[in-house]
Amino acid sequence: MKQTIYEIPGLVLTVGKNCLLASIHDVFSYYKIETDENILYFICEGLRFLWKNNDQRKLSNSFCYDRNAYIVKGISDIYECQLEYCDNYDFEKIKKIINNNTPIILLLDPSCAKYNTRRFQPEGRGEMHSVIIYGYSDESFAVADSTASDDNAVFSCIKAEISYKDTKKGCKGFFYFSEPPQQVLSPEKIIWCLKNNLENFLYPTNQDGYVRGLLALKEAFKYYALNDVFAYSDELRYLFQAYFMPSFIF
Repeated sequence: MKQTIYEIPGLVLTVGKNCLLASIHDVFSYYKIETDENILYFICEGLRFLWKNNDQRKLSNSFCYDRNAYIVKGISDIYECQLEYCDNYDFEKIKKIINNNTPIILLLDPSCAKYNTRRFQPEGRGEMHSVIIYGYSDESFAVADSTASDDNAVFSCIKAEISYKDTKKGCKGFFYFSEPPQQVLSPEKIIWCLKNNLENFLYPTNQDGYVRGLLALKEAFKYYALNDVFAYSDELRYLFQAYFMPSFIF
């Protein structure tokens, strides 16, 4: 970065497995709260993927995962804090939040992160990536990425920059803490989170046009059985990476 105007000090990165969970983990570490990606997966109700029923469905378009509301509720309730989500790009608001020493978790099109050589994107699926904004200059945001990767799925940590133009173009929303987390989870709360999420997965409630949890998984495998699985090998890899346990090695 040529001329840094402001930068939040003390942000430490660790190599992650899932971009969003890794970003949340590193922001928690900034606030001196110990946590784990796998625990965050359940707190954010990561098993709540949906299968969209329609007549002309493509594999990746039918498997849906709108988790932002679950992330906000899960993190805020369990850690007794307030996580906020904005679904649009607001340049002045982002700068104001950064000036208050509050890291921002930015959701964006990965093609806007020029430093990331990975270009894995199955046909019919718009991919999403997340990074932490921790500073800015005259022309770009300073970002921290704990899951920068290449096409061989080798992950690494990197601090880089994304221009304001690319950020505006690729922004899909952002998270930040208006009230930071203050406490480490007790074993009792962790067990409750795991139990609650597994129950929702095994005994899902459905809504018009969608099936959830285990039923969604059954629909997906039914679809694979009726089609050439090898033709969807890239999409299968993507679905496991994006929707399933972050401990899955890919």
